[in-house]
Amino acid sequence: MYDAGGAVLDAAAIPPRARIEAILLWSALPGASRHHWGTDVDLIDRGAPASREADPLTRQAFAPGGAFAPLGDWLEAHAPRFGFFRPFQGVRSGVQPEPWHFSFAPIAETARRALRPKVLADALAAAPLLGKELILERLGELHERYVAMIDLP
Repeated sequence: MYDAGGAVLDAAAIPPRARIEAILLWSALPGASRHHWGTDVDLIDRGAPASREADPLTRQAFAPGGAFAPLGDWLEAHAPRFGFFRPFQGVRSGVQPEPWHFSFAPIAETARRALRPKVLADALAAAPLLGKELILERLGELHERYVAMIDLP
């Protein structure tokens, strides 16, 4: 578990509400992963040395001088032409910037608008999820910040 700056957190030392916030900085709300919609992908350059690291998905790898910077620059210039955009750039969303994450807008936007808090509540109701009662209690707010609010193209 990491904080917004990428520093490692001790999950056991964080109160439950703060733990939920820390998790949602880097991971999707259960039932709301854009990857599970079939519209989003994480992209790396398999030819770059960083692709062999345990966790190649870091902002540093996509930053200027990073192993994936050329790929990131190319995607920034060309992905929109094919209908893709970066939904998590750190402008509107509560999710930390993910320069590797691309979404296919023509389908993803329909799915995002359809995934209302009630749909999530129904999906989570029977799920074996630690902290479920805290999530359900704040589902409207969490949905707005981490699902509905993205960086649109």
